[in-house]
Amino acid sequence: MTVKNPKAAKNPKTRHYQDPSCAYCPPTVRACRQGEDRQRGPGFCPSRIAPEAIDDAFEHYAEPFVRKVAQESARVESEGYCRWTRVEEICAFARRMGFKKIGIATCISFVDQAYTLSGILESHGFEVASTACKHGSVAKEEIGLKDSEKIRALFLLKSSRNIEIEPVSLPASLDPSMVVQSAGRIRQPRRSRWGSSWHSGSSGHK
Repeated sequence: MTVKNPKAAKNPKTRHYQDPSCAYCPPTVRACRQGEDRQRGPGFCPSRIAPEAIDDAFEHYAEPFVRKVAQESARVESEGYCRWTRVEEICAFARRMGFKKIGIATCISFVDQAYTLSGILESHGFEVASTACKHGSVAKEEIGLKDSEKIRALFLLKSSRNIEIEPVSLPASLDPSMVVQSAGRIRQPRRSRWGSSWHSGSSGHK
């Protein structure tokens, strides 16, 4: 019997797993932590289902750039895991890799947070490029959606710190407070381990 979900097979003796299912690996097993996944991993372990694919993937570590990414990310993990924030880890990794420019891809709803992140990264000497999901302003009608199939919210038209709110009708069951986004307010980022002096403010980055 071929199964995709380990919980779907009722008879262990007839199970033949088709897809990897690490999510179902018991805490008492997880043999990959000891490098023993091929010896004692469950039947749905990727190392048991697709060992050739894993071997092929490993060959890419011979490529200098891929190998350096793996090495430096492991070193950052070793030094800062559960101690540094993700932003601190990004800065440390980028420095180790010799990167000078970092890109941010963000949902339009998190542009304010991207503003804060850009300032932090720039304060550490990086050049930053960013783009939001709505860039290009492609109307959803152009991909075949009807107006009734589009999200209904309060559209915030903002310029710098000033905003205008254009009200749009909301379904009676939707709480407007759940969709209103705060604009023009940037919180001061936590001081980083490298002593960043950047603060948010209407005057821009310091």
